[in-house]
Formats: sequence, C-alpha cells, structure tokens
Amino acid sequence: MAFLTAEAVLGDVQACHLVQLYGGDSAPLVRNAGRYLADGLSQGEAAVAIATEQHLAGFRAQVEAAGVDAAAAVADGRLVFLDAEQTLSRLLADGQPDATRFERVIGGLVDELLGRCPAGVRAYGEMVGLLWEATRFRAAVALEELWNERLREGGLRLFCGYPIDVWAMEFSETEVHGVLCAHSHLVPSRPSLRCALERAMDEVLGAPAAGVRSLAEAASRSAWAILPTAEATILWLRRHLPEHSEAILARTREYVSAA
Repeated sequence: MAFLTAEAVLGDVQACHLVQLYGGDSAPLVRNAGRYLADGLSQGEAAVAIATEQHLAGFRAQVEAAGVDAAAAVADGRLVFLDAEQTLSRLLADGQPDATRFERVIGGLVDELLGRCPAGVRAYGEMVGLLWEATRFRAAVALEELWNERLREGGLRLFCGYPIDVWAMEFSETEVHGVLCAHSHLVPSRPSLRCALERAMDEVLGAPAAGVRSLAEAASRSAWAILPTAEATILWLRRHLPEHSEAILARTREYVSAA
C-alpha cells in the first residue's frame, strides 16, 4: 500500500502496466489517460488509444489541452486512435483472445510505431474493460496476459481502463484479484478519496479507526499491483469489517461528491 497520487504513478517509469477503475463517471479516467498519452508524445514517444468513441474524443481533447497538436501527431503516424470493440473482434477466436491474432494486430502495430519513434510507445486500452463489462472475466485476464508478454519485450507502456466502481460490491478482493495480479500499478481514482475515507472511518468507527487504518496499511499482497492507500483500505474493509464497510463507503461517497 502506498501514498500515491495519479501524477506520481503516471510519471513513474517503472509503472509499465497501469490500470484505473471507474464507475459511472469516467472524467477522472479520461483526464489521467489523456495526460499519460500527451506526456509520451511530448517526450518523443508514439501513442495509441484503443477505446470507445466517447473516450477517444476525450483523449483527443486532453492531448490538445496539454499543448500537443493531436491532428499533426495523427498525420505523422505518432498517434493512433482505434475503436475498442472493432479491434477486440480482430483478436478473438471462438470468443477468446488468440495469441497469433494479438501478435499480428497489436504486436504489429507496436513494432510499426517503435520504428517511427524508437523512444517508446504508450498504449491505452479498454478492450479488457469491454470483456469485463460483458462478464467475460477469464477472457479479460487472458488478454492482459497477452499484453504482459508483449510488455516484457520492452519499448511499451500500457494503461488499462476497467468500468469497475470502487463503491460497488464488485470491488472486492475476490472479484478483482485477477485484475490486480495482471498490473503493476493502480492509478488513484480521485485525489479526494483518501481524506474522505479517513473522515468516514473516524465517524463510523470512532477511536478504533486509527488501529484499523494501521492494520489495513500493513496488509498487502506481493502478487498485486501497487495500490493507493484509499483503494487498498476499501478492499481490506470489505473483507475484514463487512458489518461497517457499507456505512463507511456511503459517507465517503458523500464527502467525495461534495469536495
């Protein structure tokens, strides 16, 4: 568990396989992923985003807001936008991600971009998010494994987006274990979440809240991605204090919304 900001994670060169979870509000995801792509382009890297039409439009706006000419980058072949659903369909065989197809479609694209920009390639993808939303969890993890094989070859960093709401019961150790094992870092969802969660814990738990926070911060799994404090604490609360977790999270959500 770590005291991380989105800026710190996005700027960490060791963070090779990022993931951000988002629920009904994808604005933090679009902001962070757009910044991630823009930073890469500013540093001479190539960038590819494989996403829904709505998110692609948001990324383009974020890249422009960061001072990068998105149209020129697209024309130069340094920035590529791909539809997630269409691209995913090219990777599947009998409904499962196929290694040969992945290498041809994704590996070929990465190699092409590296030929133009030897400094590296930054990719954003939410094909795994589409699989997750369709409750095809094994297929999502299998696709992550193919991405990880390509990441081990070097020259590539990856940012994934999953439509998982940290307020919902689906954000529990059992449900997201595979996702956390597949990534190196979890990007904090909101900067105000940690303070809001601590306030809610103090109000619901009273004096024991400090001890609970210490227990949660001491708990970690080496196989998981590096987790921000707030998200890791939510997972711990759901597992160890289910009788209080929903009341704590309800207040946390109120405070985040009001921030």
